[in-house]
Amino acid sequence: MHIYIDESGSFTRRSSGEESVSAVGALVIRDTQVAGFEKLYARLRRELPKEKGEVKGRLLDEKQIEKVCQLIRTIGGIFEVVSTDLSVQTDGEIDLHQSIQAEKLTENLTDEFPEDSRERIWHLRRTLEALPRQLYLQSVATSELIHQTLNRADLFLVQRWPSELGRYVWTIDAKSDTGITNWEQWWLDTLLPILEAKTIRRPFQRVKEFNYSAQDRFKARMSDYKALAYGVSPEAEFVDMDLVLRENMNFSPDPIFGLEVVDILTNAVRRAMMANLSREGWLPIRPLMLHRNPHYIEIVTLSSREIDATKLQYASVIRDFTSGGRPMIAHRD
Repeated sequence: MHIYIDESGSFTRRSSGEESVSAVGALVIRDTQVAGFEKLYARLRRELPKEKGEVKGRLLDEKQIEKVCQLIRTIGGIFEVVSTDLSVQTDGEIDLHQSIQAEKLTENLTDEFPEDSRERIWHLRRTLEALPRQLYLQSVATSELIHQTLNRADLFLVQRWPSELGRYVWTIDAKSDTGITNWEQWWLDTLLPILEAKTIRRPFQRVKEFNYSAQDRFKARMSDYKALAYGVSPEAEFVDMDLVLRENMNFSPDPIFGLEVVDILTNAVRRAMMANLSREGWLPIRPLMLHRNPHYIEIVTLSSREIDATKLQYASVIRDFTSGGRPMIAHRD
């Protein structure tokens, strides 16, 4: 499967509140559908507004967003999105969460660990502690998005096209065309370890009756020191996230079609939550998402307070995203 990832918003706080909502989204397209998608989108793209030759989601109106959604629905694409709202969490709460998560990395570290392993884990902790608040919040949202996308797309596709689980091709919007940037280094050095920890602590859903054989090459046994660090049995199998992500990970500064579309969809969700898009623009997104409770837009908050999304300023948007999605379970005769 091909997975395209992009974000919308700055993940920073503005005094006016206008930047309170940010989001990161993923578009999943089956390997067998990529060529068809590119052909159809190339045709539609001619009529979409561009900036410096690239289609930008913020330039599209509701009718144009609807046309893009119809195309993705035609080729069976899946859209996932995670948002965060700075109006419901304080800087102090974010900083506390960051501190606690960094401490957890070394809480089980002892002299039993090989020296190089101890150094690597301490380096990761210091890297996490040094992240600017904006980038830490984006790290949490992005790791949650990837975990959620893999968990849900795997479960959906294994029932219908199980071979799609044998290869993951990641395309991520690059921040520079001059080589590896701090942004890309952050993906490789910080986000991957965070995601590995999340996957071990929250294993992906599996149904024993389904055929996961295409994914066998991603299975691995945990080293003794890593099992000790995470408090799990060294005999337990886990998904090698390093292989899943690094094997086919591409950072592209070019206007890749999949990146343009995920930008359109993610930006539309953010605009909807900020009351900058009418209902006509966000309703067509729902059939691209997989149905789940309580709603389809994941809202990440680092506050210890319970947040009721149905009482926030975008409650009407959240309510619309409680239905209209694709069923997860395949119909069996």
